[in-house]
Amino acid sequence: MLHFVSLVCSGCDSLGDRDRFFDNDKKRPCVSSCNHSLCSQCFDKFTECPICKEPLVRSENYQARKIVEHFKENPTMIIEKWWNSTANGSETCSHCHNDAKKPRFCVTCGLQKKYLMMCRVPKDGIERDDAEEQEEWKRRQEEETRKSKKYLIVNEFLPKSNSWYDDKKMRPVFGCPFNVMANQLLCADCCFEHHEDHALRTSEQLMYIDADWNKSALKIVSDFIWYELRSRKSKCLIKTMRLHRTCEKLIHFVKCFYTYTEPSDRESHVKGRWRSDVNKYFESLSRKNVDSVSREYVDELIQSLSIQLKYLTYHDDCKCDDIWNQMHKISFGNQVEKLFVKVINELEDREIKDCPLTDMDKQNIQNKVEEVSKHQIFRIYTAFCWNYTEKGVFHLFDNNEHKPCVCPNCNISTCLECLKSNWLYKCSFCGEAFFEVGLGIVREFNEDVNILELVGLYKRNCVDFLEEWWRCEPSHLGFCLSCSSYSEELEICVFCEFLDKHKALKTKPKIENSIQMRQNLSLEFNYSGLNDFPIRWQCSDCKKRLHSNWVHSQCDSSIPEHWKGTWRRGCNHILTRILRSKCKCYDANADECEYNSITLKSIRNYEFAMKVATMGLIFRILKSGIEENITCKIKRGEMLNTYGLLKSKCRYFFINSMKEEINEEMNRLSNEINKELDNLKIQWKNYNGITI
Repeated sequence: MLHFVSLVCSGCDSLGDRDRFFDNDKKRPCVSSCNHSLCSQCFDKFTECPICKEPLVRSENYQARKIVEHFKENPTMIIEKWWNSTANGSETCSHCHNDAKKPRFCVTCGLQKKYLMMCRVPKDGIERDDAEEQEEWKRRQEEETRKSKKYLIVNEFLPKSNSWYDDKKMRPVFGCPFNVMANQLLCADCCFEHHEDHALRTSEQLMYIDADWNKSALKIVSDFIWYELRSRKSKCLIKTMRLHRTCEKLIHFVKCFYTYTEPSDRESHVKGRWRSDVNKYFESLSRKNVDSVSREYVDELIQSLSIQLKYLTYHDDCKCDDIWNQMHKISFGNQVEKLFVKVINELEDREIKDCPLTDMDKQNIQNKVEEVSKHQIFRIYTAFCWNYTEKGVFHLFDNNEHKPCVCPNCNISTCLECLKSNWLYKCSFCGEAFFEVGLGIVREFNEDVNILELVGLYKRNCVDFLEEWWRCEPSHLGFCLSCSSYSEELEICVFCEFLDKHKALKTKPKIENSIQMRQNLSLEFNYSGLNDFPIRWQCSDCKKRLHSNWVHSQCDSSIPEHWKGTWRRGCNHILTRILRSKCKCYDANADECEYNSITLKSIRNYEFAMKVATMGLIFRILKSGIEENITCKIKRGEMLNTYGLLKSKCRYFFINSMKEEINEEMNRLSNEINKELDNLKIQWKNYNGITI
């Protein structure tokens, strides 16, 4: 099992580099005169070995290269071999690289090079040869005592410990980190040749047992197979995602199997869950199910992983990868991700060779793409920079000062001017900083070309988009900025909204009290506070919402009935995104499962509030489109007058509509707005292209 360390570069590992595995290109395995392996890049960084501190003398490590090629050819073999191996099997000698049936560790050299640890364990009544443990323990204790004069002074006033009693019950033993142990084990021939008259110990004598070996090697094995399989891709994205999900579940279950061995450990992690790194719609894996993990189930996962890897590129002419990209491009990412995950979950452990999506399913998705591509009114939010530090001021992206720059973490854009004015700016959607902080760091801006194309489309068709906005259903304007996807299930965390004193919501009657009381009161939208509302709302498919439901899926029975209904748990408000924290919950003494989010559809005047929240955006696009496309000053002035009149009437209409004053006057005003729209369309058609 120790030969798994041959996959890892000791230099990269000591530097904390994630990419610490050898390959046969840039990180070729090399060996120094001390017989420790480093990659070709680390030989340029280090002057001495990070393990034994000997000077580096470089030569190719063909033994390690053979092991790397062996496991890269079939990555599932490494976890299968690890799962079925024991600490008592033969290992590889770190000096001559031959098989060693009973490898030994040189305690004398370990003490000289100072990489041996010491600890005290209870005596078990078995007589063992002393390998300088007692002497070394006393020496280290005396050295620690001499380090601090302050300790010596305080020690005089402390009660003396019963050292005789401690020695009677406990004994000192040597210990060693797994990676150091693997690089120091020797066969019998090398022990006789290079370590004669030295104190030698087996792994068992150094307090290593099978479970210790497995837990120590697990980090290397799990990282290697995850690193390898994440790089394996197919044109069939569903088969690729399924492979990665199976690998994720396998790693999770073997970690549970070896980590939570005591019942007390298992009970303390009942509510702990691991989120999926493959896709947010895969259910997070609970630590509560560790009791159900069996060796047979892990064997089934390993076998399933091998079969999926075998057929990963079988008939590799699938187009579901293109469907995925097209749906994300038109901001239907949540919908296609949810569909793919549903298909994968329904497959369970079935063996498949081809893509599980039928041709009819693919055609239906393609038709949906073509239909949605014609109407992109719901993407209007992405055409603006939502800088949370400038409340109520949102810039339309352009190719000058307000150029869209993509966040390196969530791929959502912020304008160049906002970033230059604040180098510590945090993304409004993921909460991550745009740039690293430090001397000599080069700040790079990645321009979002797709957003500029969308802004150009809006400006060229600004009048048509205004008409579509006026006549569309409120649900057609649903868009989650945090997910960058269309959504019909928008929500708001009521607690955060009132805590930060935003004015988008209000209660009737207006009573300032706890949020629990507001659940029994009627919520409604406030016209004057909706201009920056889209940056704060969330959707039912936000990561925090999904994870919160899975965490508390077993707690529904304990929730009082009056907390249920339209209210939901889980907060992805801008406060929790920027502050990188959880919602504080509206009562410090309340159950953490209590609900604090509500769907926008459940709030009065939802249909008008969605129009008001986007009214400022659509009219800003209209004005910009008129100014850029109507070059004649006289005609442009006429259209801007119509624009101003239309904006005033829309504003008056929605103010009174949200007061529920729907009467003959409102109907007459609606007809006037329709006439002004028709007039604006005629002007746009006649004036566009005229120059003076």
